[in-house]
Amino acid sequence: MATASSAPAPAPAHRTFEFFTSTQVKDANDLASSPSVFKNVQEISLVESSSQGVILADIHGNISILDRAFEPVKFWVAYPGGRATHAVERKGILVTVGEESSSRLPQLKVWDLEHLDNKAANSTQPTLLRSAAIKTTQPHPVMCIALTSSLSHLALAMGDGTVLLYRHFDQSLFSGSALAKPKPAMDGSGEPVTGLGFNDPNEAGETFLFIVSTTHVYSLPVGPKAKSQSPTVVDEIGTDLGCAAMHPTTGQIVVAKKEALYMCGPSVRGRSYAYEGEKTAAYVHGHYVITVSPPITATADSSHPTVRNFAARLFGASVKPPGSTEPNPAEDLESAGPDISRVAVLDPELAFVAWRGAVSGGVKAVFAAPVPNSTALAPHVLTTRGNLVRLTEVPIQTMIQTMERQGRFVMALGLARNRGVDETGVAEIHREYGDYLYGKGDGDGAMAQYIQTIGFVRPSYVIRKFLDAQRIMNLVTYLQVLHSRGLANADHTTLLLNTYTKLKDVDRLDQFIKSEVQRPAASLQTTNASESASSLPFDLDTAIRVCRQAGYFEHAAYLAKKYTRHEEYLRIQVEDAENYKEALEYLRGMGEDATEGNMARYGRALLEHLPDETTNLLVELCSGALQPKPTSALDTEFVDSPGKEDPKRRGTLDDKPSLSSLSQTASVVTSVAPSPARAPSPPPPIPPPSPRPFFAHFVAHSKQFVQFLERVADKRWGQSVNSLGVVTINPPNRSLAELESEITEQTAVWNTLLELYLTSTHEKTKAIGVLRSGGDTITGSHDPKLPFDNMHALILCSTFQFTDGLMLLWEQMGMYEDVLRFWMERALDPSIIPSSVGLDLESESKRLLSAFLSILTNTDRPILDVIEREKIMPPLGVVQILARNGVASVGLVKAWLMTRINESRSEVESDRKLIESYRTETKAKLQEITELSDPEHPRVFHVTRCATCGSSLDLPTIHFMCKHSYHQKCLPDQDIECPICARQHSVIKEIRRTNERLVDAHGVFLSSVAENGFEAVASAFGRGILSRRSDEDNSGISVVV
Repeated sequence: MATASSAPAPAPAHRTFEFFTSTQVKDANDLASSPSVFKNVQEISLVESSSQGVILADIHGNISILDRAFEPVKFWVAYPGGRATHAVERKGILVTVGEESSSRLPQLKVWDLEHLDNKAANSTQPTLLRSAAIKTTQPHPVMCIALTSSLSHLALAMGDGTVLLYRHFDQSLFSGSALAKPKPAMDGSGEPVTGLGFNDPNEAGETFLFIVSTTHVYSLPVGPKAKSQSPTVVDEIGTDLGCAAMHPTTGQIVVAKKEALYMCGPSVRGRSYAYEGEKTAAYVHGHYVITVSPPITATADSSHPTVRNFAARLFGASVKPPGSTEPNPAEDLESAGPDISRVAVLDPELAFVAWRGAVSGGVKAVFAAPVPNSTALAPHVLTTRGNLVRLTEVPIQTMIQTMERQGRFVMALGLARNRGVDETGVAEIHREYGDYLYGKGDGDGAMAQYIQTIGFVRPSYVIRKFLDAQRIMNLVTYLQVLHSRGLANADHTTLLLNTYTKLKDVDRLDQFIKSEVQRPAASLQTTNASESASSLPFDLDTAIRVCRQAGYFEHAAYLAKKYTRHEEYLRIQVEDAENYKEALEYLRGMGEDATEGNMARYGRALLEHLPDETTNLLVELCSGALQPKPTSALDTEFVDSPGKEDPKRRGTLDDKPSLSSLSQTASVVTSVAPSPARAPSPPPPIPPPSPRPFFAHFVAHSKQFVQFLERVADKRWGQSVNSLGVVTINPPNRSLAELESEITEQTAVWNTLLELYLTSTHEKTKAIGVLRSGGDTITGSHDPKLPFDNMHALILCSTFQFTDGLMLLWEQMGMYEDVLRFWMERALDPSIIPSSVGLDLESESKRLLSAFLSILTNTDRPILDVIEREKIMPPLGVVQILARNGVASVGLVKAWLMTRINESRSEVESDRKLIESYRTETKAKLQEITELSDPEHPRVFHVTRCATCGSSLDLPTIHFMCKHSYHQKCLPDQDIECPICARQHSVIKEIRRTNERLVDAHGVFLSSVAENGFEAVASAFGRGILSRRSDEDNSGISVVV
């Protein structure tokens, strides 16, 4: 239980403002007087606010609902012969308590203001939902009532201190049953209850009933989760009747006492606001508490400034104390009478007086009513003389500006937040407060305010103010917060990092680059490096660039490595820090694609400083044996995820499956498949990166170049050649080695290796081995060979004057004429023939010359036999060759030519006789066709035996025009065509169809022409292939001429 001694002391009174303007409300029909409904103010028993309008009850038991102009819109007799003493409305339901002449007990009535009672004599009377007498042991009047906003609970305080509580009040209203009997929430102890109030459910969903007596404040939980059934003392303070009211925005009850206003919560007394003076009533309007003092006589020597000012206006002279800073009070609304009552509008949360003034006479009631032309509610003060004063609140911006002019920025901020001003408006107050402190030279305080404007005020506005060297630390603070909130751009990052480097503050620089937005631990497991980089409080690329420019390579490398900026990290290590070993290790931990792209860029520099290590890495890369670091190992150094890389080559650790894994996958699929027909085809092998882009890096490293090419060929395709020239071909993955793209790669590698072998004086044996086991012109052999370009090899051997290689290639390619020409050229100058050929220069040169001359001069030599046997050239070709030189004449081959001419004449005569026989046969056939088609010359059949069975013919017999006869039973399926002739005709028809198809077979014709043009053309003419098709005859049959 909190005691008065242990409670916090009242906060001192603060500034007084004029945040309300007071105007006198006039009657709609008589602008010279107050609304007519308030003229007989002595007969008014209560005035309350509601959602339906102002509720007014008189001493005659009548209740009225007033509109905006304070004109009655509903009127009915609620308590015949009595009066209504209390009223409260929620959701259109009005609960009243009053007295009737027919009963000694107070009467509780519940009205539905939204529905009229059709059965009542008064057409504006609302429906009466419930009516019940409030029964207690002894009749006592009702002192105060309270109703929850949800209508779930109703509390009544009796004159003896008893508090009755209706639970499930809303269910009793709408269920059709009578009101349940109330239960005492607090027994009467003789201590009168002066105030009741319910708070809205708090965060825990609890609802409390506050009970205020003259000496204590109690709280009682009444919600469904309530465990306690008896009130708990909150504080040992109390107040008079009407001086306690619920504050809806705080959920506390306001207790107004002479010395201060106290705020009490469900368990402990809260803050208090010192405002001295007697108080007869307290009302709550929104955030404000309105207090009313008892009437006093206005005198010029009064201790209260409000009374003095009122007296001064009344008597026409000002008696305002000299030097007083109090604002001018509201004008008096009643010009006559010395008795006045002071009214004050206070904000207990922000501890300031929003308005205070005096009214003539006493205050009858304070209630909220709509402002004209607005939906806002304004407090209205009804005096005992029937005057109605409206207090209109000034706009919130005016209130804030007033506080700012007086330097009350802290109060203005509290007001803005309390009134729900948007964040932009609050930030503007912080900006003006910062400008105010900056103008006074308080840089630290100003920066504290400017930090609150981040996200609303342009950073350049603040940065320009703190660019001086004396205020650089304030600038650092601002930029740090700007980055921590993720609102900094690249320029801000550059400025902050330059500030760190200028101050040489390495500790802050370390802390800054290692900072990042905090995320839940669960999200860290699924967040990749790209998302992590996006959560940084600064621009990553800018930070790396500035650190590089300032010479902080370690910090730049840390950022690049942590957030997988592969290219940036390698650029720093290679170009800036010259830390080639770490760059090489980093490359080894990346995927194939990222390593390939970066090695193409930095391979030359790495080879220059680490030739062997770089060569090993390139061999692993191009042979598919590159094994990145395990994921767990990489996680300890940087996030395992692609960074900002070329989208075509992203440096992931598992971009491509290894060749071994693919082969294993294929073997598993094959073994599990139930049958070869159903086995799914294995995926095509994925080749490793091409070695060709790295050739240029080895320009100054021929030794490593040879090692690189030999090891790649061995590991990738199983191709190698030893120092003795022995070639071994054993591909580890034959399907990969046979890919067309891989053949191109192999050719490029062996072409280059052959060139390197020829360049070296000690690798000629390997060159011979390569030339023996390779080439691309050897046909008819399925043995594996080294794929290189023969023409390229010829050029290399010729360039490097490698005679052994030339001879070997010419022999492999069948270029014997080049071999002969080569030796003929060398025979003119025997000294240029290499000694490695192993020939006796004098004798060999003479033998070659003698053999060549014998070929040209002796026709009995085998050369003409070879030409005739192999059909190398026709006789005319031999004559043309001999005619082009002056060494040998045509007469040397006269006998051979005569033999060939005689043979040709015999062939021509034989062909002429054959043609004549074909013509005679064709003429006979045409004559026979003519006779068969002539209907006037019938044909007589003299055949006596069946052409099929050979027996004598008997009826029925079938005769064909071809002079073949058959038994009818010997013809299969009553065939209408002679079976013997049909077989002969089918061969001819098939030949014709074949010839017709060959008309469009241009490829076949061209290949025949390439071998023997004249013979092919003549044969085509003979078969009718080159003849045009005739137009279709009348029968629709195409005839080939």
